[in-house]
Amino acid sequence: MWEDKMNDLLMRYYIMADGKPDKLITSLNCLEKIYYHALRDYQVDYKYVFCDDINLKFYENGKNIFISQNKLGLNDDLFEVSFCELKPLQALHFIETAIDKNFTLAVCTMFDMLPFYCWSQEEHKKGHSNTHFCLIVGYDDDHLYMAEDPAMLLPEKVEFLESNPTIMKVCRHLITKAFEKFCSIMTVKINENRLLYIDRLGDVLKCIPKFYHTTNVTGEYCGKSALERIYHHMNNYKDFYFFNLVCKDFFFLHLSASRRSILHWCLDERIALHTKARHISIALENSINIWTELYYLIAKHTVKPNPNTRHRFVTKLETLIQMEDKLINTIRGVCL
Repeated sequence: MWEDKMNDLLMRYYIMADGKPDKLITSLNCLEKIYYHALRDYQVDYKYVFCDDINLKFYENGKNIFISQNKLGLNDDLFEVSFCELKPLQALHFIETAIDKNFTLAVCTMFDMLPFYCWSQEEHKKGHSNTHFCLIVGYDDDHLYMAEDPAMLLPEKVEFLESNPTIMKVCRHLITKAFEKFCSIMTVKINENRLLYIDRLGDVLKCIPKFYHTTNVTGEYCGKSALERIYHHMNNYKDFYFFNLVCKDFFFLHLSASRRSILHWCLDERIALHTKARHISIALENSINIWTELYYLIAKHTVKPNPNTRHRFVTKLETLIQMEDKLINTIRGVCL
């Protein structure tokens, strides 16, 4: 067993020592979570690194529809990231070598083949490649040690380290089978020269109104037009395809609330210095509440279908669009 990475086995992941979730990491997508872990050796205010645009993007080409967060990438050069696709034995050797060299690394594979992942019980996830990455923090002769978002796991089927209940032990023979189907590994290094320049809050606030009212290319929508496109599909009660699509992949609703929460946390530190920061924070709180309600509305529907879910979603979305208009008007012209 290597020596230099032992601190990674002592570090808490996702759930802190007091049993409460790390609220910042639960607000990030899976790639951002890996970047966050890479930063944990540095004394920086992490929330500013991940403060980004709050607008949605909506891509549509026939029945190919994809909804994501618009990304400004203002702090992308803080991270030196590389990806490689490897065969199982190559992957295991690469992982051990990277860990021994103190790299931050994560793997993307066929997680539906691992019985402790929720995806293993979701038919629409089985047999499909995905874009999810899981952090690897160590290894021994028989296992890889991985840190995963608890929301992704079936806890009764996970073997955790006795010394750290936030790290799971994954048998090599089990994950090798998943690697045989697909294995992509990412490594992350920090550009330390950029650590002093992570606060881009002013630039983010300037960009948000611009992208909310952006001119759209055919099949590609951003900001208000993306919300209107979702409303169009959800309000067409004959369009079962789109509603089912949202029910299968509604994490964008959580990320929309989360992007606003991170912005809200950053603004809270400016309230004493700028009165308009308080006005934006109030508007953000209203927006966060509706996005969160939409997320839980669909989440509950996936567990216990309700014929009124779609109507309630459309009604809340209509209210949300009005709130977003007010939020953007409040942000416009503010310089922090």
